[in-house]
Amino acid sequence: MNDIDRRAPAIRHSRGRLAGAVTGFLAAAVALGAANLAAAFVRPQASPIIAVGEAFIDLTPPWLKNFAVQEFGENDKTVLLGGMYVAITILAIVIGMIAWQRLSVGVVALALFGAFGAFVALTRPESQVTDVIPSVAGGIVGIAAIAWLVHSGHSIQGYRTDRGD
Repeated sequence: MNDIDRRAPAIRHSRGRLAGAVTGFLAAAVALGAANLAAAFVRPQASPIIAVGEAFIDLTPPWLKNFAVQEFGENDKTVLLGGMYVAITILAIVIGMIAWQRLSVGVVALALFGAFGAFVALTRPESQVTDVIPSVAGGIVGIAAIAWLVHSGHSIQGYRTDRGD
């Protein structure tokens, strides 16, 4: 057995992790894009990013708000949104890596994110019943995207799981 044959399982495993990470990132990007597009037609404040960001600001202790304004000035909300996107990206990568091995976990995770966004949008003080539409639409589109990406990626790689996903 040569070196290439011995390294093959490790190479396949690392490629699977990378493929899962990219899958999660792309599925989240598609989900957020769909949610923001839906919010443009429903109500911009219904965007999950805006709703969650505003809820986070409302729950932030005054000393932290004052620190953010002092350090970032008028850009404090931009920094908050950037931090949210970084956190979403990290979570999406982890979800994608898990979904690559077990698609059902990725589907449930994206459904929970959609439900969370809908819950937050609906519980905002100025919310309307239709504010759930962008988060639900984003969740559905994200689920479809991750399922398609995982199945397509496995087909291309000739990859099969033994877990029935």
